[in-house]
Parts: sequence; structure tokens; C-alpha cells
Amino acid sequence: MGFLKNIAEIIKQGQDVDRYVSDVKNNVGACFAVRFLNASGEGKIQLLEEFGLDILQQDIHLNALARAFGLEPSKELAAIIFLGAVLDT
Repeated sequence: MGFLKNIAEIIKQGQDVDRYVSDVKNNVGACFAVRFLNASGEGKIQLLEEFGLDILQQDIHLNALARAFGLEPSKELAAIIFLGAVLDT
């Protein structure tokens, strides 16, 4: 909702909406969750090693991980999901 309010305000002020949208896309694309979900199986492991399990659990809901696994199963993602479940108990 905040995104839409910002766009409305930018239009109201006569400013460039395309620049704002581009900035938002760049920021979203650089976030951990997007990088993780777009990475290959090995890439997911590397990101997890670099940032840790805490950020994974903080930024990505288990349902999103399960959905990612359903779309593109991998042994790496299965291990990450299992590790997260074990450490949560």
C-alpha cells in the first residue's frame, strides 16, 4: 500500500515515476530473499554460508521455501528447509 501511496504522491508532485519504480526494483532485487530464491542450488548454499540461517528465517517464510522447492526441487533446498525445521524445534 505504501508503494502505491508513494507513486500517487510522485505523480501529484509532477515527478518522474519511472525513476522511483526503477529504484524500488533495484532495492528489491538486491535483498537477501530475492537473491536466495533466484539462486541455483549451490548458490543457495553459498548465500546461506555467507549470511547465516538467521537471515533466512527472518526474511523468507517457510511457505515460500516450500513453494520454491515445489517449483524447482533440489537436494540443497531440501537440506536448507530441513535444517531450518530442525533448528526451529
